[in-house]
Amino acid sequence: MSSSLPQLTLVVAATLSNGIGTKGNLPWRLSREMAYFAKVTREGGPRSSSPNTVIMGRKTWESIKPQYRPLKGRLNVVISSSITSVFDLRAGTRTSCNNSDPAYQDLEPAYEECDVFFPELKADEWTQAEHTDLEKWVGFEVAKGVQEEKGIKYEFQMWVKKQDSSP
Repeated sequence: MSSSLPQLTLVVAATLSNGIGTKGNLPWRLSREMAYFAKVTREGGPRSSSPNTVIMGRKTWESIKPQYRPLKGRLNVVISSSITSVFDLRAGTRTSCNNSDPAYQDLEPAYEECDVFFPELKADEWTQAEHTDLEKWVGFEVAKGVQEEKGIKYEFQMWVKKQDSSP
């Protein structure tokens, strides 16, 4: 019997050099960017009766202040290298996966002191979607073009993995 893996959406806030963290935290605190993340992960994507799922590593889970976890309105899945840690963190957390497929990136050129990086994506395997496609997929209006908050410039983008054309 074969089982298919669920399609996943990646919501990533990264610098142009793929930096995503520094000293156990996000490299920035931007309220509009965080509001976008919350709305996309709660409401974005194909509609279903089940809440969206947020999958994160143990360190990300631990970086969230206890009063804000689990992230409300979403199923929270914590990935850990230790099965014991999974059971310790599971209290109050439901786990599931949803079916969705585009990848998001939120790029900012500053913060080169990052010590955690998102893996490099192969440019020939991804294509940037039109802004209207991003809005259609998330189901709400998204600020277009370069945004600036607290002197930091960023842009909401959607990247879609190209379909494999090999037989």
